Amino acid sequence: MALLDLIRLHAGEASDIDSFLALWDQREAEEVEKTDSASDDLAREDTPDQDRVVISTMHASKGREYEAVVIFDYAADLGKLTDGETEEERRVFYVGMTRAQDSLLITIDSNKPPHRFVCESIAPALAEERLKIGRQQASLYEQGKQATNVLTRARARLTKIADGREMARLEQELAQAREREAELTAKLTDLREWLDGARIWDTISGRKRRTEQEMVELQEGLVAPAADVSRLDDEVTFLRADSLRYQEPFERKEADAVRRLSDLDREARSLVDRLSQLELCPDAPHEPTP
Repeated sequence: MALLDLIRLHAGEASDIDSFLALWDQREAEEVEKTDSASDDLAREDTPDQDRVVISTMHASKGREYEAVVIFDYAADLGKLTDGETEEERRVFYVGMTRAQDSLLITIDSNKPPHRFVCESIAPALAEERLKIGRQQASLYEQGKQATNVLTRARARLTKIADGREMARLEQELAQAREREAELTAKLTDLREWLDGARIWDTISGRKRRTEQEMVELQEGLVAPAADVSRLDDEVTFLRADSLRYQEPFERKEADAVRRLSDLDREARSLVDRLSQLELCPDAPHEPTP
């Protein structure tokens, strides 16, 4: 818009020269703010409770930090730069990379060789590193299977609690435990009655001693069913009284397994990323980063 048109536009909104000048200063400040990248896109990132994407040059990002940073198809042309300018460009690239707090992604054009600075940013391979990464991946796979099994069992248990199958199972096991306890108790009662009426011949023949030994074994065998009855009765009572508290241990197992799987996935992706880095620039010299 031509300067004269701007003056006419603002003059139409002002009642006198003072209000016109004030309006002009206000609009000028607004334009300056729009063109100031340090106080525009970057400043908008300051709201922590909002998810947003900031598009910025690497120069303008200096002094800022983000959870994740993506550098798209970095391909600075170094051919016409002096040594000093090349070093400055390297420092700018370093600034862009170090804005990332948690994760950094650098995309490349697969039709072109990777940029020199990208290769310089990759740590050189350590002795037998690929072999070690393979072993780590195998270990992570086994840990992932274990965590998945824990998660599956926890969720299955929670489902059974919700649909009533858990209560049915506990009641069935309680009935079986009581039946076993009653069976052993009845046998003990019969043996006691027999011992009470034992004769001298039973002692001489050794039958009394054998019966007494059988009673000891039955009493020892009765311990486990009695403990099962007590435990299962407590669980049934607890589930009936407060199903929400009853399922808390399984909810914790579920949450722990989900976190564990997330951590394992992060570690696995980190190993894959490292292998990709080693394949990207296998023969490139690695210079110290500024």
